[in-house]
Amino acid sequence: MTCDVHVHFPVPSECLSVGRNQPAGPPSLAMRMVLRRLRATGGPAANQPRLLLTRLGEWMNRASTSAFVVLALDAPRLEDGTAVAASGYFADNDMVARFCDDQPRTRFGASVHPYRSDACAELERLVARGACLVKWLPSYQRIDPASPRCIPFYDVLAHYRVPLLSHTGVEHLLPGGDQRFNDPERLTLALQRGVTVIAAHCGARLMLHERCRFEQWRKIALTHEQCFGDLSAMVLPIRVGLLRRILASDDLLAKTVYGSDFPAQAWPWVCVTSAGLRSTVSLARIRNPLERSAAAVRALGFPDAVFSRAWRLLRNDRHVDASRNVGASRVAVRGA
Repeated sequence: MTCDVHVHFPVPSECLSVGRNQPAGPPSLAMRMVLRRLRATGGPAANQPRLLLTRLGEWMNRASTSAFVVLALDAPRLEDGTAVAASGYFADNDMVARFCDDQPRTRFGASVHPYRSDACAELERLVARGACLVKWLPSYQRIDPASPRCIPFYDVLAHYRVPLLSHTGVEHLLPGGDQRFNDPERLTLALQRGVTVIAAHCGARLMLHERCRFEQWRKIALTHEQCFGDLSAMVLPIRVGLLRRILASDDLLAKTVYGSDFPAQAWPWVCVTSAGLRSTVSLARIRNPLERSAAAVRALGFPDAVFSRAWRLLRNDRHVDASRNVGASRVAVRGA
């Protein structure tokens, strides 16, 4: 079973009804740029986000990858757990879960801010809803993964065997917060508490002037059995050299999983030295962005194991009765 572990829900929740009778507003400038790049524009502006979700379903159904983890994103929060007003983007957990209910090739990736007063209870609710992992973007969400206040949340993740997919490296699309929170080494506390961690982007930088945190990821990945990295948004000129470093090391290759980072798209021309000109031209002509990303990673030489490994890491009970174990995890947390 091949799996894309990193597919963003491409429509901010403010563009759609979250289930409380709000009207769907027009897409933001950033969303209009995504829609245009994905050729999902057309019709009234307010209908374009729903068109993009329809297109996403079609792209998944036509792709060679077997399953896709579609990710929610909880809102940023202050130190006291209060949600930040007018945040730049959030994707509601229940909205994403409902989307996944209608798409048989998807898995629901939840997002819960650990500073919430109800963080552990919300995680248990979403596990019962079918969540297969939890996604964080630490700098944007204002989460310090090394903070002891995350320990109760980590213990519940470990109890339910739910992996944590956390962004590493500088964040560009949703800037703000403390970029140091994206250092892979700050995920060591989660690993020590028994959580399976997937470091998105393996700590890679996107711009030449930025600090690259690949070495920090390499260190913890080789030190901790349950630490992995995903290849999402790595088929880019600045990052392709790191992909070649991974390919040259059997140890690192065994610690990587496939992700696309949709709606981000692969830049297939970096594959020309590996795949040849003719194959690279064929890659560039693939219109399905999910298929293009997977095909580009394969063209660089990544084996099937990288595409199937994530499936074995996910919590694979699509719907479970977490209520039977709610008390058990909290007792474990209090006794830690």
